[in-house]
Amino acid sequence: MKHRLARTLARASCLAIACSLAQGVLPAAWADETTRSASERNQGWPATVRVESKGVECPSADQVDMALRHVGVLGENATTGWVLYYGTSPMVAATHQAPFVWMYLASPTGQAVARRRLPNDGSDCAAIAGAIAVVVERSLHDLDWTRGEPLPENVRTKKEEPWPARPPRLILGMGPAAGTSALVGLNLLLEARLQVSGPLSLRLGGAVLAGHDSQAVGTGKASVTSRQVSATVLSTLSRSRAHLDAGLVFLVSIDRGKTEVLPDSADGRREALATGLLLGAGVRLSTHWRLAVDIEALRTVAGADFVVELAGSRRVVLPPPLWQGIVCGKLEFVAWP
Repeated sequence: MKHRLARTLARASCLAIACSLAQGVLPAAWADETTRSASERNQGWPATVRVESKGVECPSADQVDMALRHVGVLGENATTGWVLYYGTSPMVAATHQAPFVWMYLASPTGQAVARRRLPNDGSDCAAIAGAIAVVVERSLHDLDWTRGEPLPENVRTKKEEPWPARPPRLILGMGPAAGTSALVGLNLLLEARLQVSGPLSLRLGGAVLAGHDSQAVGTGKASVTSRQVSATVLSTLSRSRAHLDAGLVFLVSIDRGKTEVLPDSADGRREALATGLLLGAGVRLSTHWRLAVDIEALRTVAGADFVVELAGSRRVVLPPPLWQGIVCGKLEFVAWP
């Protein structure tokens, strides 16, 4: 009995010693293994970029960093090398939460590798972070980068273009115009164009000079003096320094007519409305100056006739032109911004 008790105590003592060793040795070994694994993971992510943000809280820096890790890129607070910027455009003042997020990926030499504008209503920040990471990954793959490899130091990219800015809000234009109708003739136009939403804008314009036309009536004549004002709804497609315009034009003519050397001389006033289509093109000369050309095709849809009394009968004179075309070349000034 005493021998069995001694053997039991000996076994318990050995078990206690083993547990003590396990408590002291295994945590240290586990910590070493964890440190080693983390080190190996970091060595497996040689592709690192510096992440910068401005003016947005969605997505957060942590969400962008996590999304980058999923595509094999490690975000670091390095002072040199590759840079990923996301937020508002540097040319636009920061807002509380813009409806979109700009992202910009630049190489160590400052060359633009990717620029995107991603819609963002603030409802799914993680999805926006994932989209940013996907753009980064695809852009790097286009440079023949493979996950696990360091990023190249020198990058050949396309010709640099300025950072995308907001479309012009207000444009003032002036230039010569020629019309197929004598009521327009050779003239000088002044215009003001205001952006309404996105590519849509509203343009108001008017002719500086009055148009004139006349017609023989019996032994006398009838003449008319006309001034035009127009309103145009435009949609613009911009590509680099060039742009194309298309839109709907409304032209109002304010005419004053009179007769001369007739037994019953008279004068009167009328308004005529013409509507049609516009096609235009232009090129940006500098930050504030542009050249543009417009072609308009118009049809009169409403307008009264001038009527004169001649030998006891009524006669229509100088009716509004049914169809007319206008060509205008303009020098435009971007007044805002």
